[in-house]
Amino acid sequence: MRSIQDTEFKKGIINYIDVVFAFCHFIIIIFPLIIVKSNLVLEIIVIVISGILLFSVVLRFITKNPFYISYGVALLLGNLFFLIPSVILVPLIGIFVIPEICYILVLTWKTRTFSASKYYGDFRYRRAVGSVGLPPNPDPNLRLRENLQSEQVEDQYNAKQHGILSFILLIVLVVVFILWYDPSLFY
Repeated sequence: MRSIQDTEFKKGIINYIDVVFAFCHFIIIIFPLIIVKSNLVLEIIVIVISGILLFSVVLRFITKNPFYISYGVALLLGNLFFLIPSVILVPLIGIFVIPEICYILVLTWKTRTFSASKYYGDFRYRRAVGSVGLPPNPDPNLRLRENLQSEQVEDQYNAKQHGILSFILLIVLVVVFILWYDPSLFY
């Protein structure tokens, strides 16, 4: 059996859609900041944090790291916070809610979103043994091999570091959003 270490992440159509939506999320986050000028420092922090998330998505995508999606999900969740004030300010922005809902449904439908290494390891293993599309193999060692491959992929692409960093950036983005949205919290 070939080692996972010598394989590369192959991009599909959904991966390119992820990057396009990452740019859309960034624009939607910036939109209410441009319309409502409240606190310049908070606005700069939001732009920097969302810019780091967008840069991380693009950089990881270009370097063929399947865990770029953790930054994409963080940007998506941050986007949902800023989409609400955008719809209140300009109701026509509500048009963006429909593609967002469709995108969220596609993300939850694809298992690679929340466990990219599991999806990647399972598919690579099943393709290697020629069992793609067949019922699950009753081999008792199958789960052990799949877990080993998932761990190898996570180690190869530093999945935990990307997950932790994207989570921290999302928390900062949400806290700054709350402070930006309700300036009375400063007093």
